Amino acid sequence: MKHLFFARWSTGAWAAAVACLLGLACLVVPFLQDPVNLSYELPFLLRPDIPIQDVVMVYMDEESEARLHQGRWERWDRSLHARLLTTFTEAKAKAVVFDVLFLDTTNALANQALADAAKRHGKVAVAAIIAPLQHEGETIGKSVMRPYEALAAAAKWGVVEASDADKSVREHYREPGHKLPSLAWRAAELTMASPPDPFASRWVNYYGPAGFFSHYSYADVLATNFNARAAFSNKVVFVGGWWSVGFTGGLGTDNFRTPHWWWSRQKLPGVDINATTYLNLLRGDWLSRLPPPLETGLVLGFGLLAGFGLAPWRPLRAAVLALVVALVLSAGCYVLMWQTRVWFPWLLLAGVQLPAALLCCAFAHTRQLLQENRALEQALVITQAGASPAEVMQRATLLTPEGDVSQPAASAGPVGMGSSARRSGPSSSRARP
Repeated sequence: MKHLFFARWSTGAWAAAVACLLGLACLVVPFLQDPVNLSYELPFLLRPDIPIQDVVMVYMDEESEARLHQGRWERWDRSLHARLLTTFTEAKAKAVVFDVLFLDTTNALANQALADAAKRHGKVAVAAIIAPLQHEGETIGKSVMRPYEALAAAAKWGVVEASDADKSVREHYREPGHKLPSLAWRAAELTMASPPDPFASRWVNYYGPAGFFSHYSYADVLATNFNARAAFSNKVVFVGGWWSVGFTGGLGTDNFRTPHWWWSRQKLPGVDINATTYLNLLRGDWLSRLPPPLETGLVLGFGLLAGFGLAPWRPLRAAVLALVVALVLSAGCYVLMWQTRVWFPWLLLAGVQLPAALLCCAFAHTRQLLQENRALEQALVITQAGASPAEVMQRATLLTPEGDVSQPAASAGPVGMGSSARRSGPSSSRARP
């Protein structure tokens, strides 16, 4: 029993160490972040879409390009944006947010017209971006690209949401090196009495897939027969490029993966991302992630439980137990995320650490069985060599990894006595007269 306990303890320690190391690696190594990212994204698959009524989108789409005669890779005429802003002002839109980077141009009249239209409305926010700062082909820092001076004086400006390396936006914009608020927060500043902290850590709570927001084509809004008051009265209007056009205001690509991409296979335009983060601030329903020290403690603790908890069981029973634990853990984390809006990398526990611990325990159990089979094979060879049954059992027990060595040593006495008795028997009988 002592050897059996030691074997199970060593198996559990080995499995726990592997599970803990894998869990920590997935937390800190950038290219192992898939389980962490999926822990955030997968709960959206089962949650129904959330209706939105406070925001309306106006897309600079391909149809508008053709009808308004704007070049695909050129900046749109800013007099068009001025006309659009005038339409929103007359329709009494609550606020207007342009997910468009308005840099300075040589068309001073159009620039001034847009700035004047923004000033007349009074609640307009426009985009800025954080761009890499290059020197001799190397990135040496980051710089802020902001709107031209006249527009910056007439409207609020904030930084657009930034994506991760996989072209996904999961966190609200927060740049530690640049204390600049986001475009979404600027919109919240225009429409809320006391907007939340602009630099707090927040995760995006998506409400639906691409096309979920109520939206209109840019060219349709400028049409003379369009009922702008019915569409935009008391609404916050976001203006930006539709993803099929592949640009925002004629510059760059602007489409991103969201959790809904897994089944719709349709990316979300950047203007929708900014509208979503604005609504998170307005509704106060953004997501939060557990602090790193607490996550690390959970990963280490679960790794220990998985290793030592599965070690005593045979592989089939251990697999069933691991499956039950994984299902319960997944369901509990889904409820936690949508009841408290707090998430943590549960898939790291259920999909990485549990299988790793299970494989380690199954490998150790298989190795033990192989050793036992090898011991029995050697015992069979001894039997075929003419040894007595008692000697076979003694040697087989000594060869078995989980056997108790003290037992065959104790049983060797009677076996030896029996052999001695058999040897002394004939000599005694010959001594008799």
